[in-house]
Amino acid sequence: MDSFKSGSAISVIMNDLLLNRLVCPECKSSMTSKSDFYICIGCSQTFPTLEGMPWLMAHPGPSLGEWKDQFKFLLFSLDRDVEEIKRDLHLPDLMASTLKRLRKHLQAKVEQRKLLHELLAPLNMSDAGSYELSIAMKAKLPRSQTLLGYYNNIHRDWCWGDDENLEGLACIKDLIGEKRELGRLLVAGAGNCRLLYDVAENYHPSLVVGVDINPLLFLAAKKILMGKTVRLYEFPIAPMDMESYFALRKCRAPKKYSGELELIFADTMNLPFQPASFDTVLTPWLIDIIPETPDTFFPKLNQMLEIGGRWLNFGSLVYDYKNPAKDYSKEEVLELIEKSGFEVEFQFTRKIPYMQSPLSHHGRLESVFCFSAKKVREIEEPIVAFKTLPPWLQNSELPIPDLPEFQTLKNIYKIHLEVLESIDAKTSMTQIAKVFEGKYGLTPTEAHDSIMKYLVKTFQEFKAGR
Repeated sequence: MDSFKSGSAISVIMNDLLLNRLVCPECKSSMTSKSDFYICIGCSQTFPTLEGMPWLMAHPGPSLGEWKDQFKFLLFSLDRDVEEIKRDLHLPDLMASTLKRLRKHLQAKVEQRKLLHELLAPLNMSDAGSYELSIAMKAKLPRSQTLLGYYNNIHRDWCWGDDENLEGLACIKDLIGEKRELGRLLVAGAGNCRLLYDVAENYHPSLVVGVDINPLLFLAAKKILMGKTVRLYEFPIAPMDMESYFALRKCRAPKKYSGELELIFADTMNLPFQPASFDTVLTPWLIDIIPETPDTFFPKLNQMLEIGGRWLNFGSLVYDYKNPAKDYSKEEVLELIEKSGFEVEFQFTRKIPYMQSPLSHHGRLESVFCFSAKKVREIEEPIVAFKTLPPWLQNSELPIPDLPEFQTLKNIYKIHLEVLESIDAKTSMTQIAKVFEGKYGLTPTEAHDSIMKYLVKTFQEFKAGR
């Protein structure tokens, strides 16, 4: 993969120190590299690269396919936005100012599609499919992990000014202290890499590794860290005035990154590194958004560190697993940290500005929970892989079980299809309800209300682009 070296040279060979510490995310055997892909020595699984950055995700084909599907859906959605604005341009009685804004908005959407298509070209997406197919087969990623889920962070990190970035760096500086060296640094959930960049430029770790699963963020970050400018539009959700509805942003680093850096696509819940590979692990805005709960995730961070190594955390603490036993308080989190082989050295909560775009009325203060925890002991219990998929979804040769959930869905979709097939531009909702009334033993009110709720929900979802 590309490494960021001092000066202008960019190597295409991964740092040997890191390559020797890589393990297969599936079987945990050692890895080797050949040309533009990586190979597991144990199970022979191959892992592709995007712009030289290895895709070290378990089941690399399906996981990469999910992001390709998201990219395709994004482009289809932008196409629909363009067509909708074109229709709006022909609405009667538009004010001249509105017409002017819509024309500019149309141009911005067209240009944004082109810019995103160029930036995400390494996903190598085909043109097959449709908007409807993309919705029907929409990728299922961890909550909040959509292609544009952290899109505005690119603008915040690299073109809104440094106020928010400096506040974040100040928190990390307070955790690190005056003279501590970071050694080999892993940033888990590195996102668009601004905090990684600031920490690395200020503390010069001997090795810097960023891990994330979002292709948009890393493809943009790599260009920016190399000293290039990434052009993308910002579309604020609460524009300040007519000129703030959209703006072409030029995202760039204060200066080209001067050290050595490795960016790897990997799941923070299944890190592809040997135990004790790092001296410092930094988790920015991560521990409360992943599906895995702290009782099993924190020990995995312990495993990544040498004895005496440090875990630095920065971000919100809003656990919401819809499970009272797992929706931990700050006090419980601190207890779980110590149960996971760490000693909490320093912790504080601080309010900092968060996502305050100069173009938007929106913006808030966020309370961030920061701590430094030293690894004081190994975890004796075995580290259990977090499984998001059952075996029959991991191995396409296994038979698919006829689960009760599938039978329920079959019945639901059958009913939905009956409703949709009744729609012919001639039949009314009342007429459709009468058919359902007799077929399913519903009262007239129940049949009518059921059809009404389904059609309203379907209409609103399509209008919202979902």
